[in-house]
Amino acid sequence: MTARNERTGSEWTGGLAPMPAWVTGEGDPYRPEMLMWLNAEGLVVGHAVGRPGELLGDACESLRNAIERPMAGTAQSPQRVRVASPALAEALRAGYPGMEVVCAPTPEFDDVLQAMRESMDPQPDDEQSYLSPGVDPEAVAAFFRAAATLYRAKPWAIVPSDQSLISVTIEQFGLTDAVLSVIGQMGQSLGFVLFSGIDDYLSFVAASDAIERGLEPTLPTHFALNFERKAELSAGLRNEIAEFGWDVAGPRAYPWLVPVDKDLLVRPLTADDLTIAEVLALALVRLLGEKRALLAAWNGSEAVTRSLRVPAHGGDVAVTLRVPHGRTPDETWNRIG
Repeated sequence: MTARNERTGSEWTGGLAPMPAWVTGEGDPYRPEMLMWLNAEGLVVGHAVGRPGELLGDACESLRNAIERPMAGTAQSPQRVRVASPALAEALRAGYPGMEVVCAPTPEFDDVLQAMRESMDPQPDDEQSYLSPGVDPEAVAAFFRAAATLYRAKPWAIVPSDQSLISVTIEQFGLTDAVLSVIGQMGQSLGFVLFSGIDDYLSFVAASDAIERGLEPTLPTHFALNFERKAELSAGLRNEIAEFGWDVAGPRAYPWLVPVDKDLLVRPLTADDLTIAEVLALALVRLLGEKRALLAAWNGSEAVTRSLRVPAHGGDVAVTLRVPHGRTPDETWNRIG
């Protein structure tokens, strides 16, 4: 499988991972995957980029190209290849039955990925936008109206703490017993954070604690609606708001959606993101009208469950909210501790 003039190397490392960037303009935004090979000296000798799920089937051909036509150094064949992915290891063993393939951690590969993340320039301020393919000004206007309504309701003055969790189910968008945490009770970072489930919420809290201790944990994916001061937004966003005349409830009430993917990479907004945020804002305002019952529920009394139909920009959306979440705050913190 290798060229005649190749020499024999010792151990190579390889890996398959999402790239620290998003591709837009081709339907829904997606993070391309990268397959990469490093020789014994740590040099990148081959790589390929493709849509998620496409590269695993091409792994053996990609390795062959790296062996025969390396991007750096001379052609050489490794005695052993180490990868962290069991699926990638299985594919290589099938294509290279005579080569030793080890499934083990690959810090060399991880270091290269981290260097790529650090070298990538952030999006220029003047290029930031609420608009994107599939997201039109009318949809953004509906989101701004809902966000303004939520800001005026001041949920952070009603919900006792960010540990007073709310269960969210929106079947239309694949959310079942998701976790909504209202933030801003201390007068800072006003808004809410949505997690796909209790496990992601627990991971987020544990990671936040680790960050305060100087560690670098991996945060779970989450989705946040933050209210910012006007001056904290980029000039591009401020100009866009002024151009379209979107509703803002006050000088600290400029809404900004932050969908955070793996590796703390903020992904582009989608139409679904806007609708989910719009629906949650309106549903939360309706739920908070039952302040007394909610406070009692968070304190251990009868749970409050409300199934609502929320009129959103794209049509009515069915939402079910429950207080408290299926796991109480005490149980949550006991599990973390």
